[in-house]
Amino acid sequence: MENFPHYFTLPKSRAIHQIYILILIALTISSCQKDIVDSPIPPSILEIEAPQNLSSIPTGSTIILKAKTNSPDNLRYEWKVNNVWLSNNMPQISLTTSKKGEYNIKLYVSNSAGTDSISLKYYSIETPKEGCSKWISQITEFRPAPGQYTNKSPGNPASSQTIVGKKGMVSLGGYGGYIVFNFDHTVINGNGDDFVVHGNAFKGNSEAGIVAVAFDANGNGRPDPEEWYDLAGSAHSAPGTNRNYTITYFKPSQTETSEDIQWSDNTGAEGLLKATNFHKQCYYPLFLAEGVPDKLEYSGTLLPPTAVQNPSTGNWVVGDLEWGYADNYSEKYPLVVNDDPDTRNSNKFDISNAVDKNGKSISLPAIDFVKVYTAVNQQAGWLGETSAEVCGAISLRAQ
Repeated sequence: MENFPHYFTLPKSRAIHQIYILILIALTISSCQKDIVDSPIPPSILEIEAPQNLSSIPTGSTIILKAKTNSPDNLRYEWKVNNVWLSNNMPQISLTTSKKGEYNIKLYVSNSAGTDSISLKYYSIETPKEGCSKWISQITEFRPAPGQYTNKSPGNPASSQTIVGKKGMVSLGGYGGYIVFNFDHTVINGNGDDFVVHGNAFKGNSEAGIVAVAFDANGNGRPDPEEWYDLAGSAHSAPGTNRNYTITYFKPSQTETSEDIQWSDNTGAEGLLKATNFHKQCYYPLFLAEGVPDKLEYSGTLLPPTAVQNPSTGNWVVGDLEWGYADNYSEKYPLVVNDDPDTRNSNKFDISNAVDKNGKSISLPAIDFVKVYTAVNQQAGWLGETSAEVCGAISLRAQ
């Protein structure tokens, strides 16, 4: 029998099956390679060509913002200004600051592989115009606490108007009583002191008032509660200072004549704001917009008591604080600022000292409103309650 070589062969159907598998593998490899080539990389915003973040820009200015990315092709751009989406699928926008306040800008850049974003903030500020006054322009709100001068001069609404455009005097009553005012221009946060507040203090007779400030961030023309920040002074971190204090005064049994005013606070303390022999009118404010409510609440930072009685003479001394408060005598109190004699006998304030309720420093580009409120809850014998007085204010940024 003839010897033929023996070869290993596949049945026809099995050979065709193997060919299909090889073709499928080749197609899969080719497809994966194509996907790798065609798959986009996630976008990354490299920079924004724009003014420096947190810059102050004059109201009415136009700014141009342009995004640079790692891959400019096939990207979607979405811009958001003060929580309003702009229908602009472009890497560049032109923005006009039509009103004063904050402009919060966010850019989202996306493709099928992912999204990147960046946030910017600008402050639109109305710069002082020629002819601006350095004096208070308007009383926004006057809400005194109960006190021995409340409902008569210098603790009534007419008294609050005496500090507009000049020096005058208004009393704020006991703890928390306040006045809010503004100038006819935004006060820019410059180098050093930015404004002064006049008082009637003298050495050994200070009735400290805390000064708070507000920048009209949303441009609505009024100070909103979340916009207020205290300007920290020398006692803001002192033992006994309470940054979250609330006092409640209760309406007296009658409002015709003077009567002790009951109060309680959020620390569990309670007491009396006592009527003195010198002032016979009702101490509870009778001219508020809501009428004469059964109780009044005031909140803010409470400073430790400063009044001390001399046990030998019985005289009271209401102590002075080092710096940072209205109606408070200090070394700088009698000094003149910017060679302006009208700034004599005033407390000087720097917007850069703004702090939040936790004492954390807050950066404000400028302010639109000023609040002064009585900072201590104390009785000084026959002197009565400690009540801050405001005798005027001057902006140092009027020009």
